Amino acid sequence: MNVRYLTAEEIAAIHQRLLEETGGKSGVLDFGLLFSLAEKSKTSFGGQELYQGVFLKAAVLLESLVSFHVFTDCNKRTAFMSAAVFLQLNGWHISIDADDAFKFMLAVANKRKKMTDIEKWLKTNGVKV
Repeated sequence: MNVRYLTAEEIAAIHQRLLEETGGKSGVLDFGLLFSLAEKSKTSFGGQELYQGVFLKAAVLLESLVSFHVFTDCNKRTAFMSAAVFLQLNGWHISIDADDAFKFMLAVANKRKKMTDIEKWLKTNGVKV
């Protein structure tokens, strides 16, 4: 499977764009951590990918960005949009009501959603492009 991943720089650009459009405080708290989170969904061990499939990879990206708070503000919005852009780059569009997305992201932030829940939610709301 030929997957197009987001770089840390692209995630930071998504973050900046969201701040310009929706407001919030600018700033990256830990560039090294941002780089690590951008690479996390690529992780493999013994030649096997730990996170297989674009929806699980998107879920890993989303959950990591929400949980580790690499930005001063706008972590949940950046996490959602980064996962959506990642999926778009890999042939999928996320079609979800803004209120439902907001509630789901709060549940992720409050540790009420497991990785499998996030993957399933993305799949359920994914439309092949």
